[in-house]
Amino acid sequence: MDTYNKNTRAVVIAVSVLLLSHTAVVDAMVLVPPHLRTTGQAPSEPAPGTAPSPAPSEGTTTPAPVPPAPSSGSNSGSSGGGNSTPQTGGGTTSPTPGGAGGTTPQTGGIIAASVVVDAARDVSDTGGNDLAAARALFRSASYPESNGGLESSITLLNGIGQTYSRTINAEDTSYLEANGVLNASQRLRWNLEWMKRYGYNAHVIVGQRQPAFLTTPASQWGANEWAIYEDYATKFIRFVVAEYDATGFPATIFEVGNEIDITGDTRDLWTLANPSVSQGDDTRYQHYMRIFPVWSRAVQRVAAEYPGRSVKIAGPALGGQSLFLSGTFWHERFLADVVVNGLRLDMLTHHFYGDLLNGWANTPGSSLRAQLQRMRRAINTTNLGALPIMISEYGPCEGSVAVFGHVNYSHESAAWAATFVQEALAGTATSGSYLLVRDNFGPSTWGSPTVASITHIRDGIDYPKPNYNAFRMFTMLPGTRKAVTLPAQQGDVRGFASADASSAGLIAHNYNYRYNWPSDYTDLSVDQSVVPGFTNLPFSGPVIVERYLIDRNTSNVARYLDAGQAPDYYGSMLTRVEYCSASVAQGTLVLPARVLGPSAVSLWLVRSGAEAGLQACQ
Repeated sequence: MDTYNKNTRAVVIAVSVLLLSHTAVVDAMVLVPPHLRTTGQAPSEPAPGTAPSPAPSEGTTTPAPVPPAPSSGSNSGSSGGGNSTPQTGGGTTSPTPGGAGGTTPQTGGIIAASVVVDAARDVSDTGGNDLAAARALFRSASYPESNGGLESSITLLNGIGQTYSRTINAEDTSYLEANGVLNASQRLRWNLEWMKRYGYNAHVIVGQRQPAFLTTPASQWGANEWAIYEDYATKFIRFVVAEYDATGFPATIFEVGNEIDITGDTRDLWTLANPSVSQGDDTRYQHYMRIFPVWSRAVQRVAAEYPGRSVKIAGPALGGQSLFLSGTFWHERFLADVVVNGLRLDMLTHHFYGDLLNGWANTPGSSLRAQLQRMRRAINTTNLGALPIMISEYGPCEGSVAVFGHVNYSHESAAWAATFVQEALAGTATSGSYLLVRDNFGPSTWGSPTVASITHIRDGIDYPKPNYNAFRMFTMLPGTRKAVTLPAQQGDVRGFASADASSAGLIAHNYNYRYNWPSDYTDLSVDQSVVPGFTNLPFSGPVIVERYLIDRNTSNVARYLDAGQAPDYYGSMLTRVEYCSASVAQGTLVLPARVLGPSAVSLWLVRSGAEAGLQACQ
């Protein structure tokens, strides 16, 4: 999308509450931005062993609007699974793309636990390192649509290991001078300056609009105009790759176009004589296949000039809308045309918002996993080998009005994010880019939290949203992905686990949300009691256990915003709620039961070792 304010698809997401008792100290994962450390503007850090500032008391203030509860029998949309639906899967033990998701329904009681990690059983849905792929799904977000560059956000972005910045609408106003020299747009130069300052790689959207220096309508272009355009594309690619600031970037992605299947901006359909065509109209695809080959050849040319750099061409940057707009799947058609025309393609890209598990009502095969697996089958059919899939734009909800956008900044976004990672891996996606870094626009230093972004900004200070905290959980997991057995009678409970020689981790979350456009956005999950357990650990004896939590009152900026209060920086960060000791016997560990409230996300970390005076987990 060009900005967040686009026609919203029929999509929604999850809500979260967690009830539990704490053990030992409560701590916060603190990432303090440099400007807060130097100016002293940060809220005071909680003293060791104390909680962040208390959450606002419920019922004392008027919260912001939230998705309405359904009336009895109103489930005309799709649900997220329901408590009676067992979590299916198999936990693939060999690296075969398109595996079963690393989870199995629990069928027996090898230990007295309901969510069981098998530390001896490797899992790969992507055919490679699933944990590395999980982290790459949030390695990027679109460059802010606001002043200030990346400075206010960089500490938080580094905290989840971001390495790319996606810049859209930045090619506009670039042109070739009369002598053939490229003059890159000021916006592009500005964005690249911030990327380079912080060591980020560049992901640039190209081919969106007709360059203004070519004045003839593109629908009337002949061979000469197309040759000039290709020369322009080649020089643009070369500028970013090697010439910007004299050295360019070691790794770049050039993604052609942006949602040409549904865009409402006629400037995006600039090769059509009549760009005012309906969404899904076939001429939109024809337009795309005029533009993509030009940029594909340009990337091929520049990549050959700089063999020591990573220069990639990506497309088609579509959602799955063609499934219900045209009855076809344009990704399949695109791959076939790429092969027939001998075009370079390094990444197949996709956009997704909303209902992860069910997709759009009355549109079979539109869930995230189904769409991605269909792409993988098309890749296999066209013999493109291990072509990677990138979800180059995503978020819980594109809509930013209150009824839709609450999922973009509350604990709801965390449950969605954790589920997104697992469903994306099950579809063999191995990288991604969140919609926006932060939620302010232009000169404003006060963001709109209902926008899908990584952070919320207020008075120039970035606060992590709960989806950020969920991503941070994945960065804290040790080793490689391991199999998880889930309770067959608790279909809304999901898990992701990993382990190495001296530690193990488990993310468990409770997700079931109904997306019923345009007004029924309802969390269907209920409290779930879970008993985390680990088997076949490669260590025994004393261990230290940490637990981190995201829910309605924990690690959640929305608890302040919904109460009309200024956010607390530390109270918005990922918070440790338990720190205790336990003992592993013959590779087995069972931890005390905990309640996962609706859409709650919890991380358990277990590491070999002991600490004097540490209370036992109970």
